[in-house]
Amino acid sequence: AAGCITLTIVLILTPILLELPLAADGQEEAWSAELQRFGFHVEPFGPRIFRITAIPADIGLTVAQRFLEDFTDQMGATDGRIRETQREQLIRHACHAAVKANDPVSGAAVLTLLRDLDRTSNPLTCPH
Repeated sequence: AAGCITLTIVLILTPILLELPLAADGQEEAWSAELQRFGFHVEPFGPRIFRITAIPADIGLTVAQRFLEDFTDQMGATDGRIRETQREQLIRHACHAAVKANDPVSGAAVLTLLRDLDRTSNPLTCPH
């Protein structure tokens, strides 16, 4: 479909457990859908507990954990939607992980990057 973005996700060996704050009660569907839009795989795991079994490939585990902690801290006050500043934070982290000038890159990695770049809708600009 036009305008759709394909996200690359990675499965994580040890799932991240999220415990919902009481203030977020009843918002599970909204925040779960929002996180999934950004490449997190969310599964129910118990009363007010969810587990994340996959994360966006571009941000890494440490960044994903920090983001999810911040997200749950603000969950009760945001009606389950990722705020614009949180979106920008994810994009910035993905950009910082990008290959920069003079970074050593294997030939196979270069080919993969070029193929990925060719599949984007606007390969000439960074999303932020």
